[in-house]
Amino acid sequence: MEGKLGDLRPRTLLTIPSTRILLVDRSGRVIGILGGKPEDENWQGVQDEAQELLQGIRHRLSEPKKGNVHRRGNFPTLRCGVSYGGGQTCPMNLV
Repeated sequence: MEGKLGDLRPRTLLTIPSTRILLVDRSGRVIGILGGKPEDENWQGVQDEAQELLQGIRHRLSEPKKGNVHRRGNFPTLRCGVSYGGGQTCPMNLV
């Protein structure tokens, strides 16, 4: 996918079976969990509503100064969440 944030097209979110998968390293330590989807008959409606809300605020997003080309590929990203690394001594919120 190439282009700007405004080029994103609405998509139907896929329904994924409710399967939980543990991701483990060679020592058997759990390093992640693929949680599947909740077993709730309203889940598709929740996904649809979230998609509509995100589409409604897309115009408020700003393009990164470096554009859409980054180490993970050539597509738009949102920088959000918590970061820990790159010399940081404690976790910090991304802004």
